[in-house]
Amino acid sequence: MGYKVFLSHSMGEADRDLVAQLAGVIQSHGVECYIASRDYQLGHRLPEKIEANLRACDSLVVLLTNGGVHRDWVNQEIGFGQGIKKLTIPVIEVGVEATGFLSDIEHVKLDRADPGHGLQVLGAYLAGLRQRKETTELIVGAAVVAALVVLIVLSSEGGGGPAITA
Repeated sequence: MGYKVFLSHSMGEADRDLVAQLAGVIQSHGVECYIASRDYQLGHRLPEKIEANLRACDSLVVLLTNGGVHRDWVNQEIGFGQGIKKLTIPVIEVGVEATGFLSDIEHVKLDRADPGHGLQVLGAYLAGLRQRKETTELIVGAAVVAALVVLIVLSSEGGGGPAITA
């Protein structure tokens, strides 16, 4: 199934390059990155699109920058993500203070002038989450196959259990 993150961010022009760079790093680690502004659903309600895609993602990555920390949409996405118990991973620009739901969550510090280290930390962490999910899916799949094989063997032996005699 793969691992998918919802990237919450400001729509400000100052953040566009950083959002693109962040999305590129996420995708380079084999993780799908959903960005609402790239998913045109003309004629549909934006809150429904956001909610559906937050539910479909494995985690929420929140980019908090000077330009985005007080944006209504970013804060609503954080609140909704927390409400549905999504793992929320804040990426916080140096100089920005996390408040509210994010104030006590371990996060990645991102220096806009030199974002390499923060992006590397985030990418490696997400790659680990992806690997854990894939491993869990393989184990569950193997268990299902094993259970089906047992059921087939038992049913081919005439009912699956010992005969009762009186």
